[in-house]
Amino acid sequence: MSIFRSQNNYPNKPSYFLSFAMGCVATLFSFIWVSIVISIFATINVFKNNGAMNLNSFYMVMDTVIIYFAPVIYLMCTVSVAAFTRLRWNKHTLEQIFVFGIGAAVSLNLVEVNFSEAIKIDGFYFFRYMLVFVESYIGFKYGPMVLSVFNTLRNQRLLRKVSSFGISKRESEILEQLLKGSTNKEIGDALYIEEGTVKVHLKSIYKKLNVSSRFELMKVLKFAIR
Repeated sequence: MSIFRSQNNYPNKPSYFLSFAMGCVATLFSFIWVSIVISIFATINVFKNNGAMNLNSFYMVMDTVIIYFAPVIYLMCTVSVAAFTRLRWNKHTLEQIFVFGIGAAVSLNLVEVNFSEAIKIDGFYFFRYMLVFVESYIGFKYGPMVLSVFNTLRNQRLLRKVSSFGISKRESEILEQLLKGSTNKEIGDALYIEEGTVKVHLKSIYKKLNVSSRFELMKVLKFAIR
């Protein structure tokens, strides 16, 4: 069994290796963004002080960014990972979140060791590690919702564009289901119509959009989204 199997295709066989790797990536992306923000502030600080660095101000901002900004970026990365992988919540998701959090915590320690900071076990670090797991849970829980909102807005924009071709309300509903990757049967089940009726509507859509197959139709729709 491949360790890279997708949860969508194998919902009962989640990829723990991939979850661990994505946890590491989320932390590293957070570190990159934090480094960019600190670098920008350091540059502004030098310009404001005529080439000299105000170290007290710099360290204060650096601590603020690391304590408050880094967790926000990590949460955004976690939401992005959940949305990008199209995660579907099931009985294995909590296990994946735990593995994801371990990957994030391990990479966090590696970053600190790289900057010559010893690994510490105290109240602050315990709180930070717990925050990593809490944010992982929130990201995995609401990431798919973010993707759903994005897809809804995209589909609405697309349907407004194709409405000029005389697409009916029912045909618009079928197009929306097509954009979700649904089969004719799944479209029929979602809209409470027969599969044969779906095919009739599809033929009408093909004619109005001047295409001859579902493949051509999807190409037209993807082009319209741009």
